[in-house]
Order: sequence, then structure tokens, then C-alpha cells
Amino acid sequence: MNETPNALDQRPTAELVNLLLINRDEDEAESVYWSAMRVLHLRGTLEVFEAARSLCLSSCSLEQRIGCGILAQLGSPEESFASASFLLVVSVIRRTDDLDTLANGLCALGWLADLRGVDVVLHYIGHADSDIRYWVTHALTAMNEDERCIEGLIRLSTDPDADVRDWATFGLGSQTEQDTPAIREALVARLPDADEIVRGEALVGLAKRQDERVIEPLLQALESETYKCTPNDYATEALSELRDIEKHPRLSKWKPNA
Repeated sequence: MNETPNALDQRPTAELVNLLLINRDEDEAESVYWSAMRVLHLRGTLEVFEAARSLCLSSCSLEQRIGCGILAQLGSPEESFASASFLLVVSVIRRTDDLDTLANGLCALGWLADLRGVDVVLHYIGHADSDIRYWVTHALTAMNEDERCIEGLIRLSTDPDADVRDWATFGLGSQTEQDTPAIREALVARLPDADEIVRGEALVGLAKRQDERVIEPLLQALESETYKCTPNDYATEALSELRDIEKHPRLSKWKPNA
């Protein structure tokens, strides 16, 4: 039976860590694993940090992964141990030959968003495993104020894996306020993408930047027989981002309450 975070609040840190070690159900948001992890994140004490530190310094891949998971959001939002956590996560990344552990480490670097991690993350941008490249896109998106991250996301927006392209396009289009010719060209290149989510992210990113090249593909999406106008559709979101819709009569009719 799953336990809620409230039910775990009074458990000792060592007991919560043990729950993480024996409950490998991290793919379920309401699992014991995530309930215990959230309590540790919120607790954010030196005791929790030291427990995570010991896990990261272990030679066991499972313990390393859990250590990185704890440190990723420890004490959020204050993140009192962020700098020390960064160094521990990097130490795991540099020591491990386990792909799941590497993925967890890259994920943690994204949460920590320490710009010292840019070089570490970029080292894996061409990794053979698509899951690793996927977590690279997350980390680069979180650190996108560094221009090298934008360049990395542009490269990953052409990745053979659709999930990688999706997150890279999302990072470029919606997760940064930067507006450069290179970003726009990368988004335009994704408009005919084979994956509909990637195409949708490109629509939104270009609409946010008021790029006229979004008009025709947006109209095609809106006028498609399979299009359903719901608040969650990328085309609807892109439409809401555009100003001066009146300049485009075919678009105007799609404006809410038009």
C-alpha cells in the first residue's frame, strides 16, 4: 500500500532512505518511492544531506542514483546545500559506467541548474544512448542562459529520437526568452517534423516570437480535419501567443469568441 508524504513525515531519515532502496517504483508519481523522496526534499536538513552524500560516495549504482535524486531538489526552494550537492553529483557522473546512474546524475544537474555543469553535460551530447541525450536536453534547458546550452539544444533539435527532439524544441521555443535568428531557424526546421508534438512545440515557439513563418503551418493545423480545438492543443496555444491576428483573416475566425 502506498504511503502519503504526511504519513511519512515523522519517519527517521535513515528509514526513509531505506524505503527508497527497497521500493523501486519511481515511475509512479504517487508511489512509496516518491512519497519518501518528497519528504526528504522538504526536510532539507544537514542530516539528509549527509545521508545523500554517503549514498553518492558509495560504489553501489543504486545508492548513487538515490543519492543524486535526493540532492537534486534538497531543501527546495532554499537549496542550502546546492553547491556541495553539485560537486557530489558530478563525482557520481564521472565515476559511473551505469547508464541509469548517469541519467539520474544528468537529471540532478538540470534541477540544480549550476552553470558549472554546462561542460559536464555537453560531454554527453552525442552519447549513443537516446535516454542519455534526453536528459542532456533537460539539463541544457535548465541552464539555457549559457549560450553553449542554446547551441546544444539547436543540435539536439535534429536528433534521430523524437523524445529528444521534442524536449530540445520545447527548450528552445518555450523555456527560454532568447530570440535569435539561430533559434528561429531551428524552430522553422521542425515545422515539418514527422512527430506531431515536435511540430506543435515549433508552432508555439515561433508564435511566441511573432515570426510570420508560423502563419501557414498554424492555419494548416487549425484547418485540419483531425484538429480538435481544446485548450491543450499546441495550435490553440500558438494562436493565443500571436498578436495582430486581424492581419490574417483566416486566423481571425479561430480566435476565441471571434
